[in-house]
Amino acid sequence: MCTSKSNTRYYTSREDIIEKLDESLKNVKISDVKRQVLTIEKKTYENKFSSSTEEIVKITLNNKKDPIKCDFCEKYFEKNGLKRHITVKHKNK
Repeated sequence: MCTSKSNTRYYTSREDIIEKLDESLKNVKISDVKRQVLTIEKKTYENKFSSSTEEIVKITLNNKKDPIKCDFCEKYFEKNGLKRHITVKHKNK
C-alpha cells in the first residue's frame, strides 16, 4: 500500500490522491496511528491555495537567482539556462 501511494503521489492530480487516501481509509484495517496519518495527509491535499501563493512557493523553492518561467512547460530557470532549455527541449514549438 505505501509503495504504490508514494510512487503515484508525484504523478497524479490532487483529486486522485484524495481518492486513493479515501480508499485506503475505507478498505484497509489499519492501526489508529496509521489512520490518523492518512487522515492528516488527506486534509493537506484537500487544502487549496490561491494560484498566486502557489507561484510564490514555486519561485522560492526552485533555488534559482532571478528565476524566469518557461512559457512551454512552466519550469523555472536562470536566464541562460532558459535559453538553452528552450533550444533543447522545445525546439519544435
